[in-house]
Parts: sequence; structure tokens; C-alpha cells
Amino acid sequence: MTQSAPTDAILFPSERARRDAVARRRLVARLAAVQALYQVYIGGEPPKKVVTQFLNERLVEEIDGFSLAEVDRKLFSYLVLVIGDEGADLDRLLRPHLPEEWAIERVEPLLHIILRAAAFELSSRDTVPPKVVIAQYLTVTESFHDSKEIGFVNRLLDRLARELRPEAFGLAAPAAGS
Repeated sequence: MTQSAPTDAILFPSERARRDAVARRRLVARLAAVQALYQVYIGGEPPKKVVTQFLNERLVEEIDGFSLAEVDRKLFSYLVLVIGDEGADLDRLLRPHLPEEWAIERVEPLLHIILRAAAFELSSRDTVPPKVVIAQYLTVTESFHDSKEIGFVNRLLDRLARELRPEAFGLAAPAAGS
């Protein structure tokens, strides 16, 4: 009697490789978007100008083992353009999940941008599972920060995701008006 192999791992390796490549391109897009948004945040440059600069000049760079040439250009552009314009709204989502004694302005700028980007995806991109968003932004955080910050980001995004998308965690959605 022969045993059947797991179809995902053995029968369709090219499909698995394709999905892995797509996931990596999206991760690189998020990593590049955080860098571009940092440039917007610190330098005050318009998001559209920064997107153009990245796409024309910066995609030859490598960050923490990730080649920016692998970027999902459409996702990168979308994230930078939208998040670059919605920062204050995203901060309103984040504030309730910060420690009581912290103001959003106290969060280190790069960490602040990572949190904004993840908050945007959790609140606006419901086709991406919240656990995927959290995992991807934890990987982005690892590229720039140590374990203390990674734990902070994980706790905050987990609380935010459970509030915004409770059904993904098997929780009941809050009653209307509460």
C-alpha cells in the first residue's frame, strides 16, 4: 500500500515556490515602504516623490539580506502613498494600545512608522490575514531593532488586530454602539 504525499509539499513544488516568491516580494515591499516612509517622516518629502526616487534609484540596495530588487512595486507604492497621507488617522488607532504613560510622539520614529504601516494594513486590507500582517511587520522590525522592540510591536499589533478583526481570532465582534 502506498501512502499519498502531502500535495502542498510534493506534488506541486512549483506552486509552493511561486507562493513563497510572492510572499517574499510582499515582505520586501513592506520593508522598502517602511524605509520610504521614514524618509517622508524625517525629511518631510512628499510620498509621491519618495516612491519615484525609490523605484528609479534605490532598488539596487540590500537590507538585512533582502534585495530591494525583489519588491512588489504595486504594493510598495500603494503603502507609501496611502500611509504617507494617513499618518494622523493611523496614530488614532494606535494610541489606545500604547502604555498609559506613553504618547505616540514618544515612540522612536522608525518604530512609529512600522506601527503605522501595520495599523493601516490591519484596518484597511482585510484580504490579508491579521496574523500574516503581524508576522511580516515583526520581520521588518527585526531588520532594524532588538528583541525588546520586537516584543513591544508584537504585543501592540496583537491587541490592535484583536480589536479591528476579532473574527480572525475566533472572538465575537463588539456589539454595535459599544
